[in-house]
Amino acid sequence: MRRLEYFSGIILFFLFMIFFSLSAMAIGVQPLTLDFTMTPGERKDFSLILSSSGMEESVSISIYQSYQDFTGNLAYRVGDLETFPEMGWVELEKNNILVPVEGEVELKGSIGVPFGTRPGSYVIILMVEPEASKTGDGISLIVRYAVRLIVRVDGPNLRERGRINFLQLEKDENGNQVLVAEVENNSQLDYLAGVEVTIRDENRSLVERLVLRTIAAERNQRDFTRIYPGSRVLFIGKPENYLYPGNYELRALMSYGERGKVTFVNDIRILPGQFPEPVQALNKYFTLKPEMVNIKLKPGQRYTETFEIKNIFRESIYIKTEVLDIEEDYKFSLIPWLRLHADDRLALLPRQSRQFLKILQVPIDAAEGGYYALLKLKVYEDESLINLLDEKIIPISCLVGKDGRLETQIKGFEFINQEEQAFLFLLKNIGQVHLKPRVKLNLLNKAQESLGEIELESEDLIEGLLFPGKEVFFKGVFKGKLEEGEYNAVIEVLSVNNSIQNSTYTIYVE
Repeated sequence: MRRLEYFSGIILFFLFMIFFSLSAMAIGVQPLTLDFTMTPGERKDFSLILSSSGMEESVSISIYQSYQDFTGNLAYRVGDLETFPEMGWVELEKNNILVPVEGEVELKGSIGVPFGTRPGSYVIILMVEPEASKTGDGISLIVRYAVRLIVRVDGPNLRERGRINFLQLEKDENGNQVLVAEVENNSQLDYLAGVEVTIRDENRSLVERLVLRTIAAERNQRDFTRIYPGSRVLFIGKPENYLYPGNYELRALMSYGERGKVTFVNDIRILPGQFPEPVQALNKYFTLKPEMVNIKLKPGQRYTETFEIKNIFRESIYIKTEVLDIEEDYKFSLIPWLRLHADDRLALLPRQSRQFLKILQVPIDAAEGGYYALLKLKVYEDESLINLLDEKIIPISCLVGKDGRLETQIKGFEFINQEEQAFLFLLKNIGQVHLKPRVKLNLLNKAQESLGEIELESEDLIEGLLFPGKEVFFKGVFKGKLEEGEYNAVIEVLSVNNSIQNSTYTIYVE
C-alpha cells in the first residue's frame, strides 16, 4: 500500500508543521471560509479581519489555486490566469497590509462572476502570509492562513453527481487487511460524501458493516468529507473482524449531497496465506456488544438493554453463559437486582448472531455507590462442552446516585533487592466505585534527583478494573542497578486521568 504509506507521511508532515508553528506568535484571521451563492454578472463585497499577534507585522495577500488530494485535504499552488481564470474574479483593496501591535485591521475586497460562467462550485484561496519572523535559533517560521472563498454559481440542469471508481481489500503497511474505495465527484458542485461498506460471505450472511473515512475526516473524527468538483478521494477502513480465506461480496454505498446515492459491488476471493492471521484473531471466536456495561441509575429506576453475541469463527461454536459475583458474599453485588433472559447454552453457526435481554431494577432504598456483577462466556468446540476454546468476562457496573467517591489505600510496600530490584505493594479500593488503576513510581536519590519513572502492573485486576473493597498487588522492576544508599520512592495512583493518591516511601539499599 504505497499510497497509504504516502498518506502516513503527509500526516507526520502536518504534525511537524503544527509543532513548529505553535512556537511562533501568529496573527489572527477571521473568517477562514466565505461562501457565496451568485449568478453570472453579479459582484459581492467581503472583508477579512486581521488581529494583532502582539507585534507589528507586514502581511501580504496572494491568490492561490486549490486542489484536493487523495487524503481529502486541500492543497495549494500559486494561481496562474491562463490555467486558473477564476483568480481574476477577486479584487482586493490592497495586497499588502500592516497589522498594528494592538487591535485589528480590516481588509476589504469583492468578488465578481463574469457573464458566461459555467454553473457550478469554484474555490479560490486567499493566502494571508506575514513576513517571516526569526526565532532565537535563527530559524524562520512562517504561519500562513488559507482563506477559502467558495463560489456557487447558479444555473439550469445543475445537479450533484458522484461515483465509486473501485473498492478493494488491500494490505496496510503492517500487512493487515484494509478496505479502500476511490470516490470521484464528476459534477460541477461540491458536496459532503460518506461511504459505508457491507461485507457478506459466500452464504450471503452479513459479516460486517463498517464506515470508511478519508484521512482528513479520520483526523477530525467525522464520517463525511467535502469533495470538490473533479476530485478523486480515497475512503479507507479496517474490518473489525479478520476475514478468513474464502469468497466475499463487498458492497459500498456512497451517500452524497442532499439525496445522492450510488453503489459499487466487488466480489473478492481471499486466498490462504494472502493476509497473515493476527494473533488476536487466532483466539477470537465471537464478538459481544456492548463489551462493558457501565450505567448510572437512581434508586427505584429500571433499565433494560440487549446484548448481541456473534460468531466470527469459521465453524460453529457453543457458548455457555453465567452471571457471577466479584467474589463470594460480595458486599456490592448487583446480582439480586439483575435478570438475564438468555439460554445458559448457545449454539451459533458461522456468522450467526443471537440477542439476549438484561433487565436491571434498582430498589427504592438502595444506598448510593457502585454495584457490580460479571457476565462470563465460555466458548467450546462442540456441544459436549468439554474442549474449551476461549472465555471472556464482561463487567456489569451500575452507579446508583451521584458520582461515587474515588479513594485508595496502600496497605503495604516492599522493596525486593535480589537478582532483580523490584517494588511490590498492596493497593485496596476503599472508595464507592470501581477504578481503572494506573500506578507510577518515581525513584529519587538522596539529592532528590529522579532516577527514572517505573510503571507498576498487576495481574490480579479483572479486565483492568479494581472493584470497591478489593485489593491487588502491584509490581514494578527497576531497569538498572541501585547502588548502596538511601532513596525515595514516590508513588502516584491514578484512575484514567484522575490522581487519587500520592505516597512517599524511603528505601535503603545495602
